[in-house]
Amino acid sequence: MGEPGGCDFGPYATLATGLGLGWLAVPLPAWRRTALAAFGDYLRALFEDKRADPRDDLVSTLVAAQEDGDALSEDELLATAFLLIIAGHETTANLIGNGMRALLAHPDQFHMLIEDPGSAGPGNRVAPA
Repeated sequence: MGEPGGCDFGPYATLATGLGLGWLAVPLPAWRRTALAAFGDYLRALFEDKRADPRDDLVSTLVAAQEDGDALSEDELLATAFLLIIAGHETTANLIGNGMRALLAHPDQFHMLIEDPGSAGPGNRVAPA
C-alpha cells in the first residue's frame, strides 16, 4: 500500500489477527478496541507521511484524490484503508488455508501437483478426485 521502507507487518498482524471478522462483534471487546485504535494511529501517521512526501502508491493516490475540490475525509481514508487491508488479508489467508486443506484431503491431487506444478498454472485447474 506504500508504507515507507516496505511493509511493516506488525500493525497489520495486530489488526488482522486480533480483529479479523470479529470486529463486527457488538460490543467490541477492549483488546479489539485497543488494536483498532493503534492501527488507526498507524494509518493516520501513514496518511500524513504521504501528504508530505507522495509516492507512486495506493495510499498517496487516495490521500491526493479530489473531485470538484472535494477530497476524502480522514474517516473515509481510514475506512478505505481498513477495508483494503482486512479484505486482502482475510481472502489471502483463507485461500491459502482452504487450498492446503483441499490438497491434504485429496492426497492424489497433492502428489499430482508436486509432480507437475505447472498443472495449476494460469488457465489450468487440478482435476477433482
